[in-house]
Amino acid sequence: MKKFNMERKVKGLVMVYAAVAIAGILFHVYNANWSAAGMGIVALITPWIAPLLLSWFSLSMTDEVWVLDLVFVFFASVIGSCFGGYQLPFFDKVLHFSSGLLIASAGAVLYMILAGDPMQQRKSLQRLFLFFTIFTDLAVAVLWEFFEYMMLIFFQNDCIHHYDTGVHDSITDMLCAFCAGLIVLWQFVRWMKTEKQGYFVRLCIRFYRANLKEERKDPA
Repeated sequence: MKKFNMERKVKGLVMVYAAVAIAGILFHVYNANWSAAGMGIVALITPWIAPLLLSWFSLSMTDEVWVLDLVFVFFASVIGSCFGGYQLPFFDKVLHFSSGLLIASAGAVLYMILAGDPMQQRKSLQRLFLFFTIFTDLAVAVLWEFFEYMMLIFFQNDCIHHYDTGVHDSITDMLCAFCAGLIVLWQFVRWMKTEKQGYFVRLCIRFYRANLKEERKDPA
């Protein structure tokens, strides 16, 4: 497993993240809001899920990926769960849209790691790359809704909003992720046609090439 290498700016973000989460925990403990305090404890764990998964597969986090991981989980877990952000209008939809951007990018990187740089492949494989990217985004969106449904069935936690919206919440969550995935997809299509790299294309290429270089350095 690879070590977690973080630059100073990323370490600063980690410290800010931890400070806000701990402040939330202490605040809720003081007010005897044990559920919210528990979510604050969970928030201290969630930023490490992506790094641990990547480390398990001998992949290293780049600074850009660290920043995106910390910022997204900060709003999703600290602000959303610990400080009640999900009660704000459209907060949940913005997060699902953001998750679509990140998961579609992760799908693109996964393809590159498994099959190589799509720009070096024939047209049919480039199309497969595009389908793989958007289908990964959709698959994760659906699996998340499955998780929320299981929370309702087994723990009577209606985070899927079944009783007040029916299927509306689930469908709009997946639509937000899908629309975000289309933005990532469009950037890759433009890259293949014009070689212009949008933000998410650059993010994926840098992550892929950084890990490819490390892999080449490893002894056979």
